[in-house]
Amino acid sequence: MDTYWEQLPDKVRRPLLFYRRQPALLRRLTQVRDLVDITAKILKSAGLSTASHRRWQQQVQSYVNQQEVVSHAARKFIKRLEAYFAAHAPKYEAHGRLLCCSDIIESTFGRYKNKGGMKAISADVLSIALYNQPISINYVTEALGKVSEPKVRAWEEKNVCHNFLGLRRRLEQELNNTG
Repeated sequence: MDTYWEQLPDKVRRPLLFYRRQPALLRRLTQVRDLVDITAKILKSAGLSTASHRRWQQQVQSYVNQQEVVSHAARKFIKRLEAYFAAHAPKYEAHGRLLCCSDIIESTFGRYKNKGGMKAISADVLSIALYNQPISINYVTEALGKVSEPKVRAWEEKNVCHNFLGLRRRLEQELNNTG
């Protein structure tokens, strides 16, 4: 509100003036907001890693050093984030980093979102599990030995919806066959 306080008419400012009389509350809210902002900017682009943890610690320390008083809520937030990094350290140390941003998830899986249409899974989604799987002749042979093709087709017909391109092609075929 401070950024546009001067632009507010007096009749609006008067009922909101209470918040400006609470410096401890404002400091606590501002500090936690600023710490969330620092954290989000680092984790959004870098994910969890030793480097991002170090960068986060440096930025947080710099921020804390600039504060006249650091609120209890801000200290608690910092402590919890340190615990979060520590809890995930074995995983990001083993794998280099962990991506932890909803933007990454949405950009990867966004096209599979259900936008109110058919409540079914598309065949493309099923292949996501194979993205990091090296597909070799032995892998395919072993998979085909475990599950028969007719069973896969039966399951697919029951559980998988057609994508728009497939539906369009099927409709075009049906229109061509009737015309």
